[in-house]
Amino acid sequence: MQDNNKDNSAGTKLTIAVISHSDFLPDQTNISNSTSIGLPDILAERILEHLTNSKRFIPVERKALRKVVLEQRFGQKLKESYVDRTLFKAIEDMEKVNSDVVATVGNIAQRNDMLKDFQDLGSAVGAHYLVLGNLEKISKTTEETPIPFSNKGRTISENVSDARIRLRVIDVKSGTVVGATSFRTKVTESIFKGRKTDTDDYSFFDHLGRLAAVKILDVTFPARVVSLDPLVISRGLNDGVNEGDVYRVEREGKEIKDTSGVVIGRIKSDVGRIEIKTPQETMSIVKQISGDKLLVGDLVSLDIQASEKKATYIPTRSGGDLSASTQRKGGSKATIAVGLLRVNKNARTIDGFGRGHVNRMTDDFIIKLTNTNRFTVMERQEIDQIIDEKDFESVVSGNNILDSLKELAGADYLILGEISNFYTNTQRTRVPLVDEVQVHVSGIAEGNIRIVDVHTGAVIAADKININERIKSGDVTQMINKLMDDYTTEAVNRILERLYPIKVLMVNANGTLYINRGDDVGMRSGLVFDVMHPGEEMIDPDTGISFGKAETKVATVKILTVEASRSTAIISSGGNVAIGDILRKAAPVAIPEKEKKVVVKKPAW
Repeated sequence: MQDNNKDNSAGTKLTIAVISHSDFLPDQTNISNSTSIGLPDILAERILEHLTNSKRFIPVERKALRKVVLEQRFGQKLKESYVDRTLFKAIEDMEKVNSDVVATVGNIAQRNDMLKDFQDLGSAVGAHYLVLGNLEKISKTTEETPIPFSNKGRTISENVSDARIRLRVIDVKSGTVVGATSFRTKVTESIFKGRKTDTDDYSFFDHLGRLAAVKILDVTFPARVVSLDPLVISRGLNDGVNEGDVYRVEREGKEIKDTSGVVIGRIKSDVGRIEIKTPQETMSIVKQISGDKLLVGDLVSLDIQASEKKATYIPTRSGGDLSASTQRKGGSKATIAVGLLRVNKNARTIDGFGRGHVNRMTDDFIIKLTNTNRFTVMERQEIDQIIDEKDFESVVSGNNILDSLKELAGADYLILGEISNFYTNTQRTRVPLVDEVQVHVSGIAEGNIRIVDVHTGAVIAADKININERIKSGDVTQMINKLMDDYTTEAVNRILERLYPIKVLMVNANGTLYINRGDDVGMRSGLVFDVMHPGEEMIDPDTGISFGKAETKVATVKILTVEASRSTAIISSGGNVAIGDILRKAAPVAIPEKEKKVVVKKPAW
């Protein structure tokens, strides 16, 4: 938007007219569609309403403007070609004023008959400024999304309204275009299935009208930094300012003159961004969120995209390792929201495998996570209740629905899992010479689990789970129970490995050590682990994302005794083990073919 450098004091009220589609085209002519040329009447009215509320303008009444348009100039010889020529000349040919340097276009009214028409129109209705424009695009889409951690199978509909608009502001007295801008805006509303929407076309046009009015104000009454301590700008509630809005700060520099020596504007440089903290009627207290040192007199203008989707910096965790994180101060536990396990639509499953099995596995998973004493686990019922009680629509402002739901639930991590296969196999073999049938039941459970850091929206871990079991005597029911138990235990272990790696708590002089794992997560005596010493943190030079710390193997240990939440181990090779070293499960040692023993089964008799 261009700045005309006028010194309009706060006490001076100017008259302004906003031209709409029907001001040129009476409804009965049906010459053109209102979405293709000019501003819709409803939008023009909303713009005038917001400009009037700023208490800086006296609006030209819409009926009076239309009467003058039709009677004095345009109405007598209304032709499609004339209307097209007038509007398109006034709108399309003004692209040349879109420049970062030019603030005021010289007296182009003398060289543009179409602009002169609007100058005469403004004089006839007594307006200081005329506003005309074009609504280039307006659309509305709806997308339905399931709530990933709802136990009630809920869905949310996301309605997105998208619009793009161009505006031109004409100074009637000088016959110049003093402002030209284009902007795009999206409004997102998320509602639960079965609830009615709180927004309609009228509310969206009201939103468009507010943004357009702010842009017009930037031309006619440029906003500036008026105080540094506290940091205050000359925009307030009367001007449509909202708490949380982000404004661009620019500094005027060198004057630019045309060949005749007339000053046509100043070069502007981007200084930074500010956010509205406390809006008052005629001014607002703000906070600087980026950029260089501000000065009194710096220009400020609304940054629409940044206001609609503000980015918040949140420190990243070191590879998702909570045990080494400063985020959990005072020993507080991380809060985990557990999503209902999903079954892949292409999964191979046992007959009758359905919601009952999934609920049982999810509940077992929650119980085991809780028993680790390392997390505050949110029950699925609690999450549903939170969603019921919160005014969810008020916190969704164009961001991804899933991210907003996670923030609403108050969790640090969201656990999402999917079952890709869950089936059993029964093999019956008749034993020779004895009247006996041996029954072997095998089972396979496969899937994946994802851990989402809700503070950053990033998936910090995604692991596959593969359970392959076989029992010599038993039935299918026993196998199903075992698969469920082993699957959920393995899932909990994977989460702990990611968020709370197995670490050395204490090292004794006799070579034994204590670790922070016990029977609560299925630790067993005899298991072998490699001891890894953490080194320097690995940071991606392009993105700044942490990939954890480099690790060096220093020893191998074997689990001796297992207690409720801790275990002891003995160093079997290596040394220099220190408190805080990480244990990783050792790879199984391959036995050479020549060393393998051939086992000969003896006859049953």
